Amino acid sequence: RVAPSHDAAQIVSSRPNLWASSAPNVGPLLCIGERAGHSRQQEATMSTINIRDAHLTDCPALGRILVAATRHAFRGRVPERCLAWTAEESAANWARNFKSPDTFVDGQSLFVAETPTRDVVGFALLTERVGDEVIPSARRYAHELRVLQIDPPWQRRGIGRQLVSRVARRVLAEGGSRLLVRVLAENPNHAFYRRLGAAPLGTEPYVWEGYQTEQVVYGWETLPWS
Repeated sequence: RVAPSHDAAQIVSSRPNLWASSAPNVGPLLCIGERAGHSRQQEATMSTINIRDAHLTDCPALGRILVAATRHAFRGRVPERCLAWTAEESAANWARNFKSPDTFVDGQSLFVAETPTRDVVGFALLTERVGDEVIPSARRYAHELRVLQIDPPWQRRGIGRQLVSRVARRVLAEGGSRLLVRVLAENPNHAFYRRLGAAPLGTEPYVWEGYQTEQVVYGWETLPWS
């Protein structure tokens, strides 16, 4: 397997999910195994953020957030060539995956987090599980969290948890009960998924613009926090 050429929005390919691994660590959460309570800032943010299905007009924000969040998570941890693409390139690639202004590609759900002023500050992509699994236990998962990104200034406010919760509700609505996510080894935010109850299933190799690394595969066997 090789990494995508420059952009996560080339999501219709069968590559593994690198970009979900750059989701931020959003701090204390009400979830399995997590201490109760939020900061006042988190409570205020979570009460005002709207999670909705994405539209074609969101593509510039998707591109901007994806590039900014990925660089924020990985700069200094991976070679610079892995980060050498632009928000404009990303936005164009996202746009190619919309069938109509309000309809994303079949079999995938794209959600955005929106402020009261209608600024998009994060997004999550749910797809069917992708690829031939090298980890046997991963084969029983039908759904995969492929992308989770929060704009760096909005991280640690509970938005990532809200997006994952919306993804989980969509999985349940489609008759599923499990969810998979792949997290690059260099990602500093593995604790985000563990605090939400995801369990490591194993590791698999990954090549990103010629840089050889690995990703940890996590799974939620059930989705009680949805």
